[in-house]
Amino acid sequence: MGRLTKFLALGLLVLAVVLGIVAYQLAVAPAPVVVAPAEPLAPLARRDAAPTFGVLVATKALPAGGLIAADALEVVQWPVSPAHGFVSADGVVGKRLRHDVAQGEPITAGALAVGLATYLEPGQRAVSIPVDDVIGASHRVVPGDYVDLFFMLDKGQEIQGAQTRLLQSKVRVLAYGEASVDGPLSTEGAAAASGQTQGARTAMLAVPIEQVNELLLALKQGRLQMALRNPNDELTADRTLFAERRPVLAPRKDLSAADKARIDTPSNAAYAGDSLMQLQALAVTQPASVAAATPAPSAARTSNTPARGRTIQIIRGSASETVPY
Repeated sequence: MGRLTKFLALGLLVLAVVLGIVAYQLAVAPAPVVVAPAEPLAPLARRDAAPTFGVLVATKALPAGGLIAADALEVVQWPVSPAHGFVSADGVVGKRLRHDVAQGEPITAGALAVGLATYLEPGQRAVSIPVDDVIGASHRVVPGDYVDLFFMLDKGQEIQGAQTRLLQSKVRVLAYGEASVDGPLSTEGAAAASGQTQGARTAMLAVPIEQVNELLLALKQGRLQMALRNPNDELTADRTLFAERRPVLAPRKDLSAADKARIDTPSNAAYAGDSLMQLQALAVTQPASVAAATPAPSAARTSNTPARGRTIQIIRGSASETVPY
């Protein structure tokens, strides 16, 4: 056998051995496991997400002094809760702002106007009067109560005779002594307010602006008396049933019809003023026919000797006359 033949036979033998080994490995190896592709998992919420808080903010710029409308507010989610903020519009709508609030800025308690002035209704003014245990119904008055105000005039140089009558009906008490309506409203707070009224020296009342003049006159010239009333009692005096009081200032003669219609508005009536003579209901409040029938002093008497007794001046528009009484 030639040398080439021997090498070829050896190579075939080696190849046969290798193929046998491979065949053996394939025979004893485990079958491959086919793994199905995993379905995509739904995203999970992050466990470390920061909490959010509902915050009441302005939807537009709000000016100081303006009333807050419902459409100017909305609740948004913030990562922090502002101090003294609100989570809803309850108790905020209709309030007045102390300072400007920008769009998107949270509404806080500090932005809202507070104090006794916010408890006044339109057309009212807060007036303080002196009180004691008699005037103040034995200091049983507490803020929020309603009282009737009576006044008494003693006979004097300007007053014909002693008189007393109801001055104002159903006047709300804003403050009495150190207690006020903007204090605590709980049962404990009401008890504390009752204690603060003992020994009070002043009371603050909510008075219509057109009735402030008469209250100040009554304080200066007479004595006041509070009469505590049931808050559900709606009975009040009807001023239209009695003679109309004339103001201190007479209206101008050249007013238009529209201007004349504004004479009796509360602010204009307050500006026109009131007088003690009107307040004590003397001859100037009598019907014009009665006042006109009062004889005037004679010319001789007027020029030579002073009239006996007292005189009063009756003013009707631009005309005036002095008559004795």
